[in-house]
Amino acid sequence: MIKPLLPAYAGEINSGAYSDAASSMKLFLAGEAHDGDLAGETRVDVTWLAPLYDLVSRAVEADHEGHNVSALTEVLAHGPITHRRPTQESTP
Repeated sequence: MIKPLLPAYAGEINSGAYSDAASSMKLFLAGEAHDGDLAGETRVDVTWLAPLYDLVSRAVEADHEGHNVSALTEVLAHGPITHRRPTQESTP
């Protein structure tokens, strides 16, 4: 399934151009709530997704929200972010 996409992802990573987003970081992050709802309804453990969503959140915080999944390499290359944007729940 992913094999045909690898050359395009490699090209984006090599060029640093991630804006041709078939699936944006923002879209991945929106899926987190749905995964949580599904877990609640089905009692399926989705805690294994926490590191993925942390990485995607870091990508959004690093202004990659509209970029393709290949932009995750930028986040991985630069390590953890030491600050977090406030979530909508915590914003007054």
